[in-house]
Formats: sequence, C-alpha cells, structure tokens
Amino acid sequence: MIYKKEVIGLFCLVIITLFSFSIVESLTGDSEQQTNEGSAEDEKAFSSTPVNQYPGYTPEDPKVKDDTDFLIITPTEEGAEPSYTQLEGDFTGTVKTDYGETSGTFSNMIVGNGGLYEATITGIAAGTTIYFLSSFDDQLFKLTAGSDESEVRVIQFQKNGSLQDRVYMELAQGDKISQGAIGEDMPYQYDALSHDAMYIYSYNEDGQQQAEIEQGVFSANIRETISNLPETETSTTTVFAEGEFIRTVILPTNKYSISDYTLTNTGREPLILCKQDPLCDINLEDATFTLKGEINFSYKNETMYISLNENNIFTIDTSTGETVFTNTNPNNNELAYIYSDIHALIETETMLYHESAGKVYPQLITHYQSKLSNKEVNIVQKNVFGKNTIFYTNSEQPQVYNAPEETKIFIEKIMEWIQK
Repeated sequence: MIYKKEVIGLFCLVIITLFSFSIVESLTGDSEQQTNEGSAEDEKAFSSTPVNQYPGYTPEDPKVKDDTDFLIITPTEEGAEPSYTQLEGDFTGTVKTDYGETSGTFSNMIVGNGGLYEATITGIAAGTTIYFLSSFDDQLFKLTAGSDESEVRVIQFQKNGSLQDRVYMELAQGDKISQGAIGEDMPYQYDALSHDAMYIYSYNEDGQQQAEIEQGVFSANIRETISNLPETETSTTTVFAEGEFIRTVILPTNKYSISDYTLTNTGREPLILCKQDPLCDINLEDATFTLKGEINFSYKNETMYISLNENNIFTIDTSTGETVFTNTNPNNNELAYIYSDIHALIETETMLYHESAGKVYPQLITHYQSKLSNKEVNIVQKNVFGKNTIFYTNSEQPQVYNAPEETKIFIEKIMEWIQK
C-alpha cells in the first residue's frame, strides 16, 4: 500500500515538472522571439542595397573615352522625411550630391537627402572637395583633401543603424574640414597635422556645439585658434557658438590665439580658457586677459609676459595698457618676466627688479602694478618710474636683477619656441 502511494506521488511530481518546463520554455521562446524581432527592427533602421543597384548608379560607357562609373545621390525633396540608404560594396568613380561631385573610391557609404552621411574614401586628388551632412542637425562639412594619399573615414551611425548624434572623422595630414549651417558661411575650420588626425562634432550635456580634435588645429573665423599638436597625448574639446569659442582647453605645449595675441601653455597641467568666466584658469572679457598658471603671453609674436609659477595671476587690459600681477603662494624665487618697450621687469618672491630688455618690444604695457611686492611702475617714453622706494637703490636707480644661468637658458628656449 505504501509502495502504491509512492508510485502515485512520483507520477504526479513528473507531471508537474513537465508542465513547469513547458511554461518556462514558452516564456523563454517568446522572449527570444521578441529580442530577435527587436534586433531585426534595429537592423532595418535604414534600407540597404548593392551600390550597382542604387537608382542613381550609371556604369561607364566603354564607347565614350575617359568615361567613368557615375553615382547620383537622390536629391532632397522639399518637406520629405529624412531617409538613409546603406550602399553595399565599393564604388570607384564620380559621386554627385546636392553639394558637388567628387571622384575616388568609396566604400561603407550611407547616403540620403541629397548627400553623403558616412563613407571611407581613398584615391582622391589633392585639393578635391567632398561634402558630408550631419544626421542630427543642419551642419554641413566640406572636406578638402591635402594630398593624393589622403584617406577619409566618416562615421555617424552604429552597426545596428541607430544614430550616434556625433560626426566622427578620421583624416590625413594636410586635410581640412570647414563647417557651418547649410546655406550659410562656414566659420569653423579644422586642419589636420598628422596622418592620425581626428575630428568629432557633437553636442555637450548643456546642448552646446562642440568639437573634439586630435593632432590638428581648430579655428573660428580664422580669428581664433586652438592647437592639439601631434605629440599631445589627449584630445582637446572646444565649445563654440556664433562663430567664436566659448570654452576650450590649452594642453601643455599647445597654443591658443585670438587676433594678434597668443597664449602658450608652458606648464604641466591643462589650462581651461573661457569667455567671461572668472572661475577658469584663463578668462577673456572684452579687451582684458586674466591669466593663471604657467603661461607665455605674446603680442604679434613678441613675448610680453612669461609666467614661471603655477600660482601667478596676471591681468592685462590691452585697451589701456593697465596690468596687475599677484601670487598668493609663491614657491620659487623667479616668478615672472614682463616686457614692454626697452624694459624687462622681473618678479621674485621678495623684490620687483628692472633691467634692459636688450631689444625694443611693443609698448603694450604702460602701467604695471605688483600686488605681491606692493610696487607700481609706469612705462612712458622709454623711462621707468616707480612708486615705493624699496624698488630703488640708494642712488634712486632701479636694481638690476641677475637671473640664475638656468633661468636665462629657460627663457631663451621659450623665446625660440614662440618664434617657431
């Protein structure tokens, strides 16, 4: 009797197990089916067709001399929704868009709305121009090849076809990118300085346009530039709007220029540069520069200020010639060199010195105030007049500062560097 009950119990257990397995398998199958359907939908984010079956493809005519394969990207229709088509295979010939035509070898192309969005391009002649559209705003990019060996790679979509909300470009040395809204001027330009150059256009978390560059120079209206030299190990990101920079980073050994003024980061740490933001290392407000850290400030390629200490703060109003120097934590003897006309001022922890500059500099500085040493100097008609008698010797002549030899060598190297 007991044996019979055990058999019945075991039979019920098997039935329950099989029923549970069927439910789990059914649920799992439904989940996998939904996942696969989702993947299929992702993969169909845009259509795909062999390049030689695209409506705008015309093969070369062997009867026509120097004829070539031709590919016309379907023109934009007014009011039409944006659409993208992936062209499979390589194409060697001439591609025509709403913005011009280009000859070369094209692969990995994504086209639509009268233009190119994504492609790898080789075999283009130096000086050739190619236009790319942005998939997420109204920006147009004009690429100018720097040499016959240029190889361009532009990516905007992920593998499943979804948008990345960025335009990623790999460029070669000498290539140029010009950028602006469709139908308007192109105020922004990127110049590649090596064969591993990179340019990325996107928006930051605050919804501002930005460019991330590697191994190149980015400029706005030619008036303003920021460099990322080939030996620089990290990228430089610049926020911009309305044809000018809003915020950028000057990495060590790199330069920022605006009009006739150039700032070179001579220290080991990045310097944040902003417009009208006193919290940044470098703040530009109207005609006034406020510079914090180790930096070289030059005007028309002539050095006006060399900072040798990360705690230096130097402010200059270029419209009046008024300057102020301070350092709340001086931790080395030589702090800064200031040049104007035939004069050189040397800031140290304990004294403000004067000596002949050895040449004539632009008289950008007319009044100098040192809050560190509590001294003021007026530079007028090639003479120096100082307030505070500590600045003078007993003969009422400015003391001459004999800098250590290693400091002199360092200053000479900076001067040579800036001239290059």
